Amino acid sequence: AGLAMLLEGVAALRDTSLEALVIDKHLQHPEWLVRASAAATLAKLRSKAAIEPLINRLEKEEGRLRTDMRSALASLTGKDFNTNATLWRRWWKDNAESFVVQ
Repeated sequence: AGLAMLLEGVAALRDTSLEALVIDKHLQHPEWLVRASAAATLAKLRSKAAIEPLINRLEKEEGRLRTDMRSALASLTGKDFNTNATLWRRWWKDNAESFVVQ
């Protein structure tokens, strides 16, 4: 829970210098609460670099965490393919180069 709270602080500060760490370590963390917080943090940081890793997590997660990954993706992209990782991946493949997070 402490790490999840730390991630909330990173999100509140909009500290984009920690973006890679959140993607590489916390989005893969063994504790589900940390992964959920990482997804929310990346959405608040408006991280384009997080979109593909979030799609990858969406494929692996179940239940509430699938919804958390989908929410972060929808927030970042303005799109919503629900929890369908195939549609997310297809859209990202077609749009990754030109896409700008708003």
